[in-house]
Amino acid sequence: MRKRMLAAVAAATTASGLLLAPGVAQAAPSTPPPNPVVTTKAADAEGGPFTQAELRQRSRQRAQEHEQFLDTRADGELEATVAADTKAEAKRQAKAEPGEKADSKTLAAALSTLPASPLAGDVDGCLGSDAAKADLGRVYNRFVYCRSEAELPMDFIVEYDGAPFYLGRATLTYDVVGYGDKGARTTRIFVRVTGEHFVVDPAAQLNPGLESAINRVDDSTADIGVGCYLGQVVDITCTPSELGDTSRTLRQWKDAEDDWLMFDLRSNKPSASDPSVGPELVWRHEWRVTAGGWPGDFYQQMSPTFSPSRTIRCDSATYIKGQGDACVFDDVIPRLVYSTKSKRHAGIAAHIKQALDDPDSTYPRKPNELKKIPGKYTGDDSDKGLHRLKPGDPQLKANTDHKNAACYDRGPVRDKYIGLGLPVELRPRTTGTGAEKEDCDEYPFRAVKEGAASQVWDFSVKAVNASQNRSAGASLGAYFNSDRILRGDLDEFWVNITDEPFENEPDPNDSNLDAGPDKSGQENQPIFLNGRAESGDDEDVYWTYAIVDADEGTTCTFENRNDPQTFFQCTDDGTFTVTLNIDNGIEEELQSDSATITFVNLPPVITLIEPPEWSLYRVGTPVDFKVNFTDSPNDTHQCTIVWDDASVPLMFPAQDHVCGRPHAFAQAGMYTISGTVVDDDGGESSFSRMIVVYDPKAGSANVDGGATVPNESYQNPVSGPSGGTNKFHGTAEYYAPADTRPKGRASTSLEGTGLQFESVGDTQVDWLVVTPDNKVAMRGKGVLKDGTTRAFLLYGWDAARDRSRVVLWDPDITANPPTGTQPTAMLDTARESSSYDIDRSGSNDLTSGSVQIHRP
Repeated sequence: MRKRMLAAVAAATTASGLLLAPGVAQAAPSTPPPNPVVTTKAADAEGGPFTQAELRQRSRQRAQEHEQFLDTRADGELEATVAADTKAEAKRQAKAEPGEKADSKTLAAALSTLPASPLAGDVDGCLGSDAAKADLGRVYNRFVYCRSEAELPMDFIVEYDGAPFYLGRATLTYDVVGYGDKGARTTRIFVRVTGEHFVVDPAAQLNPGLESAINRVDDSTADIGVGCYLGQVVDITCTPSELGDTSRTLRQWKDAEDDWLMFDLRSNKPSASDPSVGPELVWRHEWRVTAGGWPGDFYQQMSPTFSPSRTIRCDSATYIKGQGDACVFDDVIPRLVYSTKSKRHAGIAAHIKQALDDPDSTYPRKPNELKKIPGKYTGDDSDKGLHRLKPGDPQLKANTDHKNAACYDRGPVRDKYIGLGLPVELRPRTTGTGAEKEDCDEYPFRAVKEGAASQVWDFSVKAVNASQNRSAGASLGAYFNSDRILRGDLDEFWVNITDEPFENEPDPNDSNLDAGPDKSGQENQPIFLNGRAESGDDEDVYWTYAIVDADEGTTCTFENRNDPQTFFQCTDDGTFTVTLNIDNGIEEELQSDSATITFVNLPPVITLIEPPEWSLYRVGTPVDFKVNFTDSPNDTHQCTIVWDDASVPLMFPAQDHVCGRPHAFAQAGMYTISGTVVDDDGGESSFSRMIVVYDPKAGSANVDGGATVPNESYQNPVSGPSGGTNKFHGTAEYYAPADTRPKGRASTSLEGTGLQFESVGDTQVDWLVVTPDNKVAMRGKGVLKDGTTRAFLLYGWDAARDRSRVVLWDPDITANPPTGTQPTAMLDTARESSSYDIDRSGSNDLTSGSVQIHRP
C-alpha cells in the first residue's frame, strides 16, 4: 500500500513547478502534450494550528451553528449509553473466587467498547436518520457519531501546452460511523464509499487534445484516510492507523458496496506536568476524512482533499464509573432531559421547569431583585450551563447548608433566609412512606458549581416526593457517567424539561437502593455483597455492619466500603447485619437497606509440623515438637499431644497459633506423635508425625531368613508385580565410642525375578532401633546388581513366630519411604500397611531363619 499523504496542501504544484490555484479553469491551448500531467486541488483550507482553548471554542460554535443537541433521558434508560458498566462486570467476574482481583489486562479488555464493524443499530438508528445527512453529521451520543451521503470532491487540473487547464471534478460519496472508546484514548472511524462520479468541464470536453487525460481519470488510484489536523497542520498528538486496504482506483470505488474501511485515531497521553491539561489529561483533536492518490504512472501524485473538521475529546479521568481512559465526540450541546410526565420523577421535572421558566415564583424569595437561575439552553450563546463539582469541594457542604436554611430554617446560614425560605406549611413531610414522605429538592443540583451556595446564581427549593427525588438524584449520577461529564470547568451541560412522556420508560421503583440478598459463608473468608446504589454525584455511598450474634472481640471489614459491590469478611463465625447507605448529608434523607450475613466456623488448618517425618534422635535427647496452624483471628485454641509412649497426653492452650512442647523418649523405638487442635467453637484438626529414637546400648540384631510375600510386593519392571519367596539378611551394631551410627550389612532378593540388592561394606546402615519388646528396625543404602542405588528398610519381630518386612525405594525420587501419591516402592513386602511405624506395621511370617537380638 502506498503511504497516504498526511499534510494538508493548500494548492497543487505541476511538474513544471507552477503553483496552481485550486479550482481555476484555464483556456485550452491549441495542441495538448502527449502525456498531460494531472493533479487535484486541496479542499477546506483553514488557518491553524489551534490551541486547546481554540479547539474547545470551535467545537462549541460548531454545535451551536448546526443546532446539534444531545438529549439524554433521565429515566433510568439512558439512551447515550453504548455499553453496560463493563468495569463493574469485569470486577465481578474476576472475583468469582474469594480473594481474586481483576488485573489491569482483564479490566482493559473488558472496558474496550470498539466494535470490529459498525453495529446494525447504529447504522439504522444514526446513519439512517435525516440528521446524519447534515453537514455536521449527527452526534448520536457522545460515544457514537455518524454522517451519511457526504462528498469528497477532487478537481483535476492538467498542464496543457505550458498552462493549467481544468478537466473536471471527481466526487466520492461516502458514509461515516465513528465510535469513542470507553477504555482507551482511541476513536475508531468507519468509512464506506457509496459511489463516485466524474463531471467533465464543458471547456475540456470540447478540446479533443484532452480526451486521453479525461479517459484515464477513472483509472487514478484514490487513497481514503482519516487523520487529525490543526487546520492545515498535522496534529502530531494524535496518531492515526488504517486497519485495511484503503487504496483503489476511482473505477473500483464506484463499484464498492458496504465495504467498511476502519481507522483508529489514538490520542497520545499528555504529560501530567502540563498545567493546561489538568488531572484528567484532556486533549481535543479535530479529525477529517481525506482522499488523495496517484493518477497513474504517467501522472504526478495528487494532493489530498479533506472533509470538514469534526472534534473528539480524549481524557484520562479516573472517576467515571464503568470506564477508563476514553474519547468522546465533542461537537454537541449535552442536555439532561427530565419529563413532567415521567413515572419516576415528574415532580422533580415540574420543580426544575418552574425554576427555569418562572424563577421569581420559587423559594427562597429574593426581595427587590429578579432571580436568575442557570441551566436552560435556548440557543443563545449567553445561555449558561452547569458544571460538575469535584468530590470534597467545600461548596458541596455549603450547598447543603443553604438548602437546609431555605427549606428547613436551620443550619449555619439560616439567618440569611429568615422570612424568605419555605413557609412551614410547604416544608417537606419527613415521616411516612410512599407518596407521604417528602424530601427537599434543590435546583441547581447540589453537585454543581451553580448550586445553592453560588455567589453568582440563585436557586430554588421545593418539597417533592422522596422516592422521586432520590430516583432523580441517581439519574443525575448515571448521566454524568453516561455522557462522560468531566468535573470543574472542563465540561458544561444543560437541563431540558419536556412535557412529553418518555417512551418505553421502566416502571417506577420505590427503591434505588438494595443491599442484596442474605448470604452465608465461612469465617474469615470474603463474601461478595452484590448491592446496588443508584446515587447522585453529590451523595456518599457506604456500608456499615452490626454484630447480631458473635464472640466478643469479633471484627469485620469491607474490601471497599464505598462500593455497593464489594467483599465482606469477619474474624469469627456468627450472624451480622450489613447495611448499604446513600447519604446526602441530611439526616432525614438518609437511605439504608440491610441484609443478613451468616459465617460458619472453620476448623484450624495445620500449616507446619516439626520435626520432619523420620527425624532421628538418640534416646534421652529432647524432641522440640510443635504444630503451626492458621484459623480465624478471634478464635482461641486448645492443644492435645499424645507422645506414643508411656507418658500422659498433654493438654494446654495454644500460643500464637502454635501447639508446641519438648519431650524426651526414654527407650528406643519408632514413635508416631499425634494430637488435635480444637478451637473455641468446636472446630477440630488432627496431626501426626513419626520419629525414630535409637539407643546404642540397647543391643545388636541379626535378621536372617526368608518369607513368602504377596504378589504385589515387587514392582517388576520386566514382568509386572511379583511375589514369592523373599530372602533377606541384616545385621547391625553400635560400637563405642563413636556410637552415633551402627556398622552392619543388609541384602535381599526375590526368587525367580532377578532382584538382588546388597549394601556395600559395613558403613551403609544409617541407624538401628532395638526396642525393649524385641522389635528390630534398620535403615540404609545399597545397590542392585546393575549398580543402581536403592534405600532400604528392614524390620524384624522376635516373637513366637518371627516376622519381617523389607522395603526398597529410589532415594533420588523420595528421600524417605514413599507414601500416598508418591511413586511406589519397588519392593515392599507389606505394601498394604498404612504405616511404617514398627508398632503399627504389617509383616510376613518367616518360613526360614530367625530374628535374633543380642542384649549387652
